Amino acid sequence: MEKKQDSGLSCFMIVMKFHGIPITKEQAETLSVLDPEQKTGEIEIIESAKKLKMRAKLCKLNLKKLKDVKAPIIAKNKNDGFFIVAKSQDDKFMVLFTDKAQPEVKTREELSEIWDGTAILITKKGIMDREAVFSFKWFIPTILKFKKEFIQVLIAVLQY
Repeated sequence: MEKKQDSGLSCFMIVMKFHGIPITKEQAETLSVLDPEQKTGEIEIIESAKKLKMRAKLCKLNLKKLKDVKAPIIAKNKNDGFFIVAKSQDDKFMVLFTDKAQPEVKTREELSEIWDGTAILITKKGIMDREAVFSFKWFIPTILKFKKEFIQVLIAVLQY
């Protein structure tokens, strides 16, 4: 009997590749706490991501919050399978089903028909948001640490 494709495992591997961690099916299966004969679920995906030193979180999202997500997410469909929401723009979402070769564009209504609201967010630990702004705030901890020396330098500069 041929085993049906494990959409959870496939989605996990695709998201890991997006984050720069190419992983084979065999490697992913050894990370999982699940019996290889069973399908990969939310807990197995999260535990496997954490074993790879990633930050993983299971949450319920509504469609309005989904458009704010920056990285691709693993979403659970109403049939207990998984798919990837790769990108959102306006009210359209780029969705990748692991059993299809090409991504599809879904409207908000089409996505709400197949998605149960469960999402797995996976990001790298210690990486700041890509849209973080470089500003003076970055230097405040260092300035406070060397406050005495900084004041002496300022006084010396102002005297000359």
